[in-house]
Amino acid sequence: MHRRLYQHSSRFLSLAFACLWISLTITLAYSTPRDRYLLEPSEIIPEIGEGVIIEAIGSDEEEDRESELSPLSQSSIQQVNPREITLAHAIWQYNRALNPLQSRYLAHYILKFSHFYELDYRLVTGMIAVESSFRPDAVSSSGAIGLGQLKPATAKWLGVNNPYHPADNIAGMTRYLKYLLNKYHGHFPRAIAAYYQGPGSVDRQGISPQSQPYLKKVEHAMARF
Repeated sequence: MHRRLYQHSSRFLSLAFACLWISLTITLAYSTPRDRYLLEPSEIIPEIGEGVIIEAIGSDEEEDRESELSPLSQSSIQQVNPREITLAHAIWQYNRALNPLQSRYLAHYILKFSHFYELDYRLVTGMIAVESSFRPDAVSSSGAIGLGQLKPATAKWLGVNNPYHPADNIAGMTRYLKYLLNKYHGHFPRAIAAYYQGPGSVDRQGISPQSQPYLKKVEHAMARF
């Protein structure tokens, strides 16, 4: 009799522990603040300014790629993508203040927009690392905002409604980087320098001495991803 009661008690405790573990796992997965990481992007569109990016990429490809920019849902984050998982872990190693869901969110959108604009995701990730250390609330002394450190005027020109929003900021910075690469005919150092010092400055004086350390930092950061 006592043995039977002991067996029933053990099963009950095991079931209770399993339910508690599942509850804690679900709570952790949904505990990330929703104001920055789980809101859908307010604007995920490829256009910029007067259609400069559409012309640069090629309008024939635009319609085929439109479906690739569907908003990210919670369930899509949970789908297994080996490259996304690897990149998310590398992002977390760079900034361990992020939790796993936040780093996965950033990795998802970096890969998504890098693919859309035909950019090396390691370049985009490296630039974000140098610009903001993956902090969406980063603000520079000159007023540049978010992950890609977009100036308010640049963000507005790019159609970014909320540069503090991670996905919007990544969308804007990748558009801008694609524009600069087309402007300088694929010359990466000039395009990256223009992102840092401004295209007008690069047009007037070329890559400035102040941009040289930035280029090296981006190169070193890329190697980590």
